[in-house]
Amino acid sequence: MSADPTTDAEGRDAEESAAARGDPGSLPETSRSFGDAPLLSAADVAVSFGDLDVVSGVDLRVDETGDPDGQAVLFIHGYSQSRLCWRRQLESALAEEFRLVAVDNRGHGRSDKPEGAYADSTLWAEDVQSVIEGLGLDRPVLVGWSYGGLIIADYLEAYGDEHIAGVNLVGAISKNGTEDALAVIG
Repeated sequence: MSADPTTDAEGRDAEESAAARGDPGSLPETSRSFGDAPLLSAADVAVSFGDLDVVSGVDLRVDETGDPDGQAVLFIHGYSQSRLCWRRQLESALAEEFRLVAVDNRGHGRSDKPEGAYADSTLWAEDVQSVIEGLGLDRPVLVGWSYGGLIIADYLEAYGDEHIAGVNLVGAISKNGTEDALAVIG
């Protein structure tokens, strides 16, 4: 038994431990879950098999699976979630045709959690653009769930639609701080 209740006997967190045991909830072998791979610096846009060091200096955890030559789909999760909420999509038959990428947003999952780096919508947009550039995604479709819709809206405001093929909002919010938005959350 590990002295740290958040790790197993080998010092792995719950996610790594599940993957090592081959639990069905872990990503399939065909995915590239990045573990201890080297970081990709903002100046180096080669394909990353680990965390991405984005323009704003925040390391983002990214998982990728599927056809490397297929249409890229970038999954962006909601508030207080992680890239793992897209696990069923990553493990589905979609991987036979598409290049599937799921990112842990800043402050979530295994991405960095910088203090005070959340109020500026430009930072969220930069994170998305850094993933697109860092992994060399060719005009991905952005898929946003919940708060992921606001991140996509931030991205579109900052970068427009030049670098993407489309947007798919899944139960996403697209307004924040307005009467319409407050009516949705009660």
